[in-house]
Amino acid sequence: MSKKNYSDSSSLSITGEPVIKSVNLGDLFRDYLVYWPWFAIALAVGLSASYVYLRYTNPVYSSSVKILIQDDKSSGQMSESSVLEDLGISSKREQNTENEIEILRSTFLMKEVVQNLGLQYRNIQKGTVRDVDMYNEGPVKVLAWIPNDSNNIEGVSLTVNAKANSMDFVANDLRGTYKGKFGSALVLPSGLITLVRSVAADGAITDMLVDVCDVKVCAQGYIKNLAATVVGKKSTVLKLDLTDIHPVRSRDVLNELVKVYDASQVADKNRVMKNTLIFIDERIKILSGDLANVEGDVERYKSSNQITSLSAQGELLMEEVNEYNKSLTGLSVQQEILKGIKEMLLKDPGKFEFVPSNSGLTNLTLVGLMQSFNQLLIERDKAKATLGPNNPSIAMMEGQLVNLRTNILNSIVNIERDLKISSSSVKNRERSISGRLGVLPRQERELIEIQRQHGIKQNLYLILLQKREETALNLAVAVGNNRVVEPAGVGGKTKPKPEIIWVLGILFGIIVPISLIGLSNALNNKVWTEADISTRTNVPLLGSLLYVKDVDKVVVKEQSRSAIAEMFRLLRANLQFIGEGVHNKVLMVTSSTSGEGKTFVTVNLGMTIALAGKKVLMMELDLRKPKLAAYMDHVKGSGKGITEYLIQDDVDWKQIINTSIHHPRLHYISSGPLPPNPGELLLSQRLKELVEVLKNEYDYIIMDTPPVGLVSDALLLGELTDANLFIVRQGKTLFPQLGIVEDILVNEKLPRPFIVFNAVNTRRAGYGYGYGYGYGYGYGYYQDEKKSSRSIKNLFSRS
Repeated sequence: MSKKNYSDSSSLSITGEPVIKSVNLGDLFRDYLVYWPWFAIALAVGLSASYVYLRYTNPVYSSSVKILIQDDKSSGQMSESSVLEDLGISSKREQNTENEIEILRSTFLMKEVVQNLGLQYRNIQKGTVRDVDMYNEGPVKVLAWIPNDSNNIEGVSLTVNAKANSMDFVANDLRGTYKGKFGSALVLPSGLITLVRSVAADGAITDMLVDVCDVKVCAQGYIKNLAATVVGKKSTVLKLDLTDIHPVRSRDVLNELVKVYDASQVADKNRVMKNTLIFIDERIKILSGDLANVEGDVERYKSSNQITSLSAQGELLMEEVNEYNKSLTGLSVQQEILKGIKEMLLKDPGKFEFVPSNSGLTNLTLVGLMQSFNQLLIERDKAKATLGPNNPSIAMMEGQLVNLRTNILNSIVNIERDLKISSSSVKNRERSISGRLGVLPRQERELIEIQRQHGIKQNLYLILLQKREETALNLAVAVGNNRVVEPAGVGGKTKPKPEIIWVLGILFGIIVPISLIGLSNALNNKVWTEADISTRTNVPLLGSLLYVKDVDKVVVKEQSRSAIAEMFRLLRANLQFIGEGVHNKVLMVTSSTSGEGKTFVTVNLGMTIALAGKKVLMMELDLRKPKLAAYMDHVKGSGKGITEYLIQDDVDWKQIINTSIHHPRLHYISSGPLPPNPGELLLSQRLKELVEVLKNEYDYIIMDTPPVGLVSDALLLGELTDANLFIVRQGKTLFPQLGIVEDILVNEKLPRPFIVFNAVNTRRAGYGYGYGYGYGYGYGYYQDEKKSSRSIKNLFSRS
């Protein structure tokens, strides 16, 4: 029979094409509902874990503070710096918001915060459920800690116990137990520690953990929990957020950090101002001596020559000399300042000192270079304190400082050259005045010259004295360029959030089982559902048989109302519809491997047909591992079998027929003794003749054959059969073994193959209770009949 005719001969909805199913949410839900115990267990675990997490986890609190980084150029408010500008004092400094964020999050500032608040010392009360950080409310305070090794960053962790109103305490750590007194130094292997008892803590102290942390390590821990963000794109307001397990401590750390940051800004400004003040003082000291000498010369000249005042012409010339002195004094001031700065930069090339940027220089380019030099020097010092002197970024900054210093020196040389040119111009005017002085008496002329030198020195001295007062005023009123917009408050609880934790617990109970089921399905290579069959082979599914644990070998009996018996009756009914009138007299039962239930299906199918009034013969043709006779309770050695019939010509076929003890119309032929050549025996002409004779005697002949996937015996019998039942067992048959059945269909190795799905656990097969073939136990006759009355067409359409 050709494959085309075979397909066309079926009146059922059994198609040779794989069934392509669309995703159905209802079916998908039922597929996963089968594993509801997994979901129940996972949900219980997830909710329990959520409860334990919320019960034992320390809550985390968050405080925030907002500060305005004032920009002297863009701020619309009147600041202290703008007031100073009215006095001719410049204190502008541009603010870079990103730089200020890095400064606020620097270890340098946080270390000072830790030391100011004593955060390196912690009191933690040990509990049965969780430990509680006491912060400032702890009964034990650390008065002093002196480590043996200043480079040791491990710290100390002591568990302190003391009786009520007692000054004695017992402390222990991993190294041992120590006895000490509050207020006295306790000697530890790693150093000396002095503990004091809080005034309010007069009760017993039990399991109080005193933790001493290295200041730098503690500061870095707080920096990790500190976040700094800009409020808006065009805003210079920074928001600092700090998370901590104690709500008050998060507030205190932020407020102290703002204070330290403000003090740091003032200190940075003062460092430059102090250096400028020292520089001006040195210049004033030198000019004071020069001015005293000139004044002495004037006094001595007037006294020796008895001159009290100048003539009218001399007064006029003296006024012109004063104008000349003003110009020359300005140039001299610039030259003196440049000379001092140059000496300062060249004094020690290996070191960097702040240069006086507010010293009265008029060249804005040079002033800008010096301000950049001072700012970079401040950042270098902060980075060195934070990152260490050997950090690569320190070397890069020092390289930039060297370049800036070189640029400043080059700029000074150029400015000095320009000043010399200006001085020459002023001195040319001086010559014209000197010519006019020639008409005056010699003594008056000499006095004017001396007074001119005195005026130059005096004006220079007054200018430097004014700059000194300006610098001192800047130093006295220096303020930070920030303002607190919103101070930090007591921290609010941020985590754990109970609603999120409970949702995560529920999601765990849903996602984990789905993932495990999906992974199990992805790794599965065995047949579990009818869909596994229909998507891997075009061989039609004839029927499915339930898995029943601990039952008799013969489950179909007269008056039997069990679910498995009803399914065999359904299988019998399906046999009547698979040929459009073609009688399936000879059936062969085989499988891909041993243990899939061939003999079980053979016996119970034969019994089901016999109960319908048909005469049935079962042939045990598995001559290698026969089992059919055992199902029939056949006594081994009693009577002859198919082996004797095929070997001995004098054995009549009637001699090998046995009547089953289960039903008088159910007969069987045992295999007999195991032959050495079962394959050759099944090819004998005598077997073909026997089948032709038996077809006239029986309504149905069912052959129990070896697995077709292991030996070729079943394939040798294909020409004797009308239909072939291939047994697929749930959880036993592998996906590749379905390829054997597909190969039989495609290459027409056996006529009209069909699949019987055996030992189906309805829950594992995705049917659920009372769905598909899932006959529940205890169903009444009407219910079973209602189930079995479903059309075969609907049965196979689901497959």
